[in-house]
Amino acid sequence: MNANHLKTVLIRLNHDDEEYGIQRSLQKLQSLLQNVVNQPQDAATQQAFAAALESTKSDIAAMTSWYSPALTSEIKRIGGEPFFSNAMVERIHSQLSINAITPAVVLNDLNQLFSDRAAFIQHLAGTLAGLSALGVEENTVGEGEAEIGFRIPRQLFENQLDGLISELRAIRLIIIAFSENATGTLEPVEVRSISTSDPIFFFNLSVETIIAIGGGITWCLETWKQLEDIRNVRAQTKKLEIHSENEMKTLFDDKIAKRIDDAVAAKVAQLTESQGDIPGRGHEVRNALSIALKSLLGRIERGMTVEIRYLPAPDVDGDEAAKEEADPLNKFRTNLEEITDQLLFPEANPSPLVKLPKLPNEEPDSPNPKKA
Repeated sequence: MNANHLKTVLIRLNHDDEEYGIQRSLQKLQSLLQNVVNQPQDAATQQAFAAALESTKSDIAAMTSWYSPALTSEIKRIGGEPFFSNAMVERIHSQLSINAITPAVVLNDLNQLFSDRAAFIQHLAGTLAGLSALGVEENTVGEGEAEIGFRIPRQLFENQLDGLISELRAIRLIIIAFSENATGTLEPVEVRSISTSDPIFFFNLSVETIIAIGGGITWCLETWKQLEDIRNVRAQTKKLEIHSENEMKTLFDDKIAKRIDDAVAAKVAQLTESQGDIPGRGHEVRNALSIALKSLLGRIERGMTVEIRYLPAPDVDGDEAAKEEADPLNKFRTNLEEITDQLLFPEANPSPLVKLPKLPNEEPDSPNPKKA
């Protein structure tokens, strides 16, 4: 995560803390639980605390419902998960369950949670102020805009420039394949931002293309789950030592390869049928989509992740035409939300099942790093 992306995450958390008032809710819970400690037999104080706890739970759920899997992962990376997730309520419920007859113990833990969260928010604000003082700008998406980002794990290119170039070529092929099928044109690919560590490249594309790529990725994630089931069966069978390597290859590896080919062919047929072939380029589009899907599937298995970011424009009064003119993204909002919620990526697998396809015009003796 680079400084720009970090600032973007911190701004979001700072805004959400103010917008949903979670710290104020925890402070209210402290006061109400203190009343329970002082009057343990009073049903009204117990009911008031229970109601406030449910209200806090609802506020936290409302806040986190807007968090994409990518943002949730970033929050976890900076240590914010205990303070910006339902873990807070789970912690309180756990203490209540363990210390049902000793509310003072629960209060002590609640006080600690409040104190720890206050310290985290203070660090958040201080870091945000420091980044701003240094002139670091956040990565932003304008109202009515969307972008898609590909994170390329370093093990895919082994820190070699030729390898990184090869991965960018693969991403370009994926974008072009889905773009041509979704829009009928080869739209320009504008680089919006680049983050380092594991490089993340964000691209400005049409919403139709972003949705098409997102749909391809959700298909990859679902297909990966099926392959993971086969992988587990293969691992268990190998432990039994009842088959030779050649028999294992016939039993599993060859069947896995055929299942992948069949699944890709079926998905390509679905995509081209729903969009219709591009006149004079039907074969080329289908072939490009096949390579794109295999590239996505293989790279996701090796740790690549994809993030979709968008910001709808404010609602306006008027008919549907006026709303669409004010926010062209509006009619795609449901599709974007559904896809974004499904982008839960697996950990990189050290023994991938999917062979990465050779890119068009890539020479067999290319200096790109070898891929498993």
